[in-house]
Amino acid sequence: MTCEAKEDLWRIYQFGVDRFGETQADNYLMMLHDCFGKIAANPTLFPKAAFIKEDIRYCVCGVDTIYYRIRNKNKIEIITLIGRQDFPK
Repeated sequence: MTCEAKEDLWRIYQFGVDRFGETQADNYLMMLHDCFGKIAANPTLFPKAAFIKEDIRYCVCGVDTIYYRIRNKNKIEIITLIGRQDFPK
């Protein structure tokens, strides 16, 4: 996970605590970690974000989108997490 992605995860968690309370923020964080696990288990399951860069993929999780790339030997690098986007068709 990049430093940017770690900062994004912390920002999302803090926003959740402030807006919805610690329990709900914890639940959302667990959901994000479940998505990380799904990505790691099957990295090619999710679509490419070729409109950004050919080797980037994305997974929509809740109201956020996880951007990642597949590194050597199917190791995953989570690049960033951002709010839900309208993707070009």
